[in-house]
Amino acid sequence: FRRCARADGAALMHQTKPPPLWSLGSLAGLVMLTHVITFELDVPYAQWQKAFADHAAKRDEHGLLTLFAGQSVEAENQVCVILQAEADVMERFMQAEAETIQAAGHRMETTQVKVYSA
Repeated sequence: FRRCARADGAALMHQTKPPPLWSLGSLAGLVMLTHVITFELDVPYAQWQKAFADHAAKRDEHGLLTLFAGQSVEAENQVCVILQAEADVMERFMQAEAETIQAAGHRMETTQVKVYSA
């Protein structure tokens, strides 16, 4: 926690987050990969967004860090998700959670993934 002062002089406590996993990668000898995933939806974006938020604990359990999730401004049914994880974690997650991901409205056959390393 860090202490911050408001304009009226009252003190506020703000929780500071630990450093993101990717920032520790070189120190711990980990290879962190960034996955840029795009796909289409079978359901309205708001419905998918709720399911994605509800699934956050599972992503955490698998060691995935969510950097971004958003809707295309050009097409309502297109989504981009950016996740970071150690090598092979994404593949294990997708296999383990495929049914849940598809049930959320993710059209698996439209998925495109680009992977980047730092």
